[in-house]
Amino acid sequence: HESLPYCPHILNNPVYEYCLAHNLEFKPQQYYITYDFETMEQIVNKSSTTSTTINSRLVPISVSCCVKGKTIKLTQHFDARDPEFIIHWIEYMLDQAEEIVKDKIKFYTDMLKTKTIGGIVRDLHTVTVFGFNSSRFDSNLFKQYFIHKCKASSDGTSKSGRSWHVDNNSLINDNVGISLLSN
Repeated sequence: HESLPYCPHILNNPVYEYCLAHNLEFKPQQYYITYDFETMEQIVNKSSTTSTTINSRLVPISVSCCVKGKTIKLTQHFDARDPEFIIHWIEYMLDQAEEIVKDKIKFYTDMLKTKTIGGIVRDLHTVTVFGFNSSRFDSNLFKQYFIHKCKASSDGTSKSGRSWHVDNNSLINDNVGISLLSN
């Protein structure tokens, strides 16, 4: 018996596997969205139990969002002057995700030299969104909007919120989703 090599980067990545099998150059796609929330601390000083006091809570005051695709490079800012700025930020990301998916389709069609990329690329209609700095805490600022306004799910407990997948079907009638990852 000959042992098989350990190569999860190939065996768990059908795009890389396809390129290797067809002697094509693999290039990672580089289209994504980033965000960063700014918050202010609101003093609470409330005792919730005899041994627990809540000193403060974070209040969102703004969020900036950068979009990088082949055809678009945009930065947009949303702030508390608009009472629904978090909802508008989510809608903006979903709108931009549609453009990024078009760029991804073109990228993979060119790289894989085939028109039938859907069976090869698992996340073709999902755009990765990266949060910066305290993004694990930031997810507590927006998860209520995902749960009530979108078809959303988290890969961890509702408290950790390390990764969220949002299905765009509930906001805009299109089959595009975004996947938010915290650092």
